[in-house]
Parts: sequence; C-alpha cells; structure tokens
Amino acid sequence: MLFAALTFEQELIKTAIGALIAAVSVAFAGFLAAGRWNQAREAKRLDTEKQIERIREDDERTRIQERQEFDLRTELIERLTTYAASMYMTCQHTTRIIKKPQEDPTPAVKSLDEAYLKFSVESAALETMIGARYGSPGQSEFLPACQKWHQVRDLLTLYYFNVRGSFPGDTLGRHSLGFEGRPHSGLNAISYFKDPKNPRPEELQWMRTCIRREYSRALKASVEALLSDPVVIVADAS
Repeated sequence: MLFAALTFEQELIKTAIGALIAAVSVAFAGFLAAGRWNQAREAKRLDTEKQIERIREDDERTRIQERQEFDLRTELIERLTTYAASMYMTCQHTTRIIKKPQEDPTPAVKSLDEAYLKFSVESAALETMIGARYGSPGQSEFLPACQKWHQVRDLLTLYYFNVRGSFPGDTLGRHSLGFEGRPHSGLNAISYFKDPKNPRPEELQWMRTCIRREYSRALKASVEALLSDPVVIVADAS
C-alpha cells in the first residue's frame, strides 16, 4: 500500500484537528453572522433616530405654526372688536345727545366726525390684512372672515350718516345688499326712506333699529369666522 495505516494516536490527532477546524468554521460563521446582525441593528437604530428627529422637527413646526395662527387670530379679533365697538358707541352716544333739546350737540357731532374718519382708515387697513390672510372680497370667491368684517364696516358707515341725518351721494346704494353683486351691509338701505334725499326722523329711527340688530349678528359672525376660517401663515425665511 502507498500509505501505511494510521496509528491510534494519529487517528485521535486527526479527529481532534477535524473537530477544531469545524469549531473554528462554525465560530467564524457565527462571527460573520453576528457582525452582519450588529450592522443591521445599528443601521436600524440610526434610521429610527432619524425618523424620531424628523417627527420632532415636524411637531415643532406644527407647534410654531399653531402658535402663530393663534397669535394672528387673537390680534385681528382684538383690533376688529376695538374698532367696531368704539365707532358703535360713539354713534350711540351722539344719538342720545342729539335727542336732548337742552344739550348742545356740536361737541358730540364733532367727536363723531373725528371718530368716523379714524374708523374709516383703521377699518380699511384691517380689512386689507384680513383679506391677505383669509381671502379678499375682490376675489370671485372669498371666506366669511373678510365678508363679515366688510359688512360691519358698511353698517357702521350707514349708522354714522344716519346719526348725521343725511346720506351724501350714492351712500345708501353703495352700502346696500346686492350692490355690485355683494352683500355689503346686508340691508336694502334705500328702502327705508320715501325720499332718500330728505329722510324723516321716524325713518332714521327705524333704520337705526335695524342697523343695530344687523350689526350684532354681523360682528358675532365676523369674530366666529376669524376663529374658524383657514388662515395663511407666511413661513419664516430664516
């Protein structure tokens, strides 16, 4: 025979070496598998951390936007109610003064004129801001927030001229329901007078009653719309 038979000791050594090689192979395979598992686990951990960070960033952006919306709505409501209440109360006060024959209405009427000029400027600027944030009446479709504030403005304009006792030019028509296809004051202002150029006291009184009633509804609806209508928040470029 080419090779002599292995002795018992040699067989033991051969068997031990074979077992060692097998054990090393299994251990090496396990090491590779463990390495791949650790890599996969680390990749998954990093991916999870990235997802958590993205969620945190999204939550922070949402929180900031919600706070900005809240601040904007609050500011607009404060300005709207302040402007409207100031003009409304001035009209109320002047009406009471005019009705008192013993009172000189001149100071009250002067204050009314000044209040109306101030209200006209401030309310127009506010309507522009509301239009930019909620949709403008100049658009074919617009949201109630702007429409209702425009109605409040028109009602208080009619109230002012009513207290003054006359409506210059086409004031009644331009502030009436349906003028140029828009709601405006919500009232058919011309219909209150037999002769709009010469309004009678009882006609003016009835119109004031209707204005006050409509004003309360419009102001409430305006505030509700500012709270509920979608609002545009401009993102901070920084």
